Amino acid sequence: MRNLSKTALLAGVAAGVMGLTGFAGSAMAFDTVNWTWNKEIRERINIDGNISFDLNPTGWVELEKLQLFIGDASATSTVNSIYNNQPSSGGDGTVSFTVDWTGTSDDSTDPSTFGTGVLGAGDATLSGDLSGSGSLQGTLDEGDDAMQLSATFNDIPVSVGASDSYDALTELPEVVSTAVAVGNNESIDSQVALTLHDTQVVFGGFTLDGRQGFDVPETGNTGLSMALAVLDAGANGVISPSNINATSTVYDILNATVDSSATAVANNTNITLDAVTPDDAMLVGDFTQVAYANVNATSNVYDVSLNNYTNLGSLDRPIVSSVATAVGNNLAITVTSPGP
Repeated sequence: MRNLSKTALLAGVAAGVMGLTGFAGSAMAFDTVNWTWNKEIRERINIDGNISFDLNPTGWVELEKLQLFIGDASATSTVNSIYNNQPSSGGDGTVSFTVDWTGTSDDSTDPSTFGTGVLGAGDATLSGDLSGSGSLQGTLDEGDDAMQLSATFNDIPVSVGASDSYDALTELPEVVSTAVAVGNNESIDSQVALTLHDTQVVFGGFTLDGRQGFDVPETGNTGLSMALAVLDAGANGVISPSNINATSTVYDILNATVDSSATAVANNTNITLDAVTPDDAMLVGDFTQVAYANVNATSNVYDVSLNNYTNLGSLDRPIVSSVATAVGNNLAITVTSPGP
């Protein structure tokens, strides 16, 4: 065991930041690359038999990685005041609309006789199920045998019968609200053999009053040593927890379905090895995930109203879907082989 002060840890983090800055700002960082990775794997399996294998993969991926997230992460999605206002069954209302009409007539009339001009405003009358009057105006071009008319009707009374409604399958809109906050996220897809030495660490920051030193054990595994160092630093008040929050809020929705989801994750790793040959279906990994964090996810949905819709039971989605997911550490590994 060895004892490190907060100052030493700060210096180490600062040096790491400086190294990243130089890496991003200059191609010279690639001129010399020295990477030494000594691996020794000893495994004994005794299940009334011997297991051995000889692999000849078509490729190989070898990765050593550290993800360090210091600070807070938050995501907020808010949707409100969506109104799809449908007339209620058996009720009365009004409608306004404009009808445009264009026509031609080749009657060989001399343009000099009738000329070209603007038709004066007049009255238009509705018939059938609608009744009311509006204004009519248009243009006449005798030379092109063209006539354009436009009739505008305002505040025409309408009545919706008790059996009239709208089909939810084709006429009901959807409101979607999604908030995602993640500290460290990693996704690896490979078709060849894969070996990993992987560490993800999340914490909030350094406290001003964290004067105590803390122990960093010499485990021989950098990921495990980092994990134990974070635990010791948190216990001694040298670091503070990270706050990772995701909030989705949907309210005041009229005549629409709602899909609200909030996801807060500190560390997330997804690895998929879809081997192209049986010899490639091999994954060797050393994973460490540490989250010194408060992880919260909230999905709020309220004041959702539906009226005058039929066929709701046949919808391929729920009327209201509200999902909140909070995860500290998540690791998903999928390995598939095409067979012998």
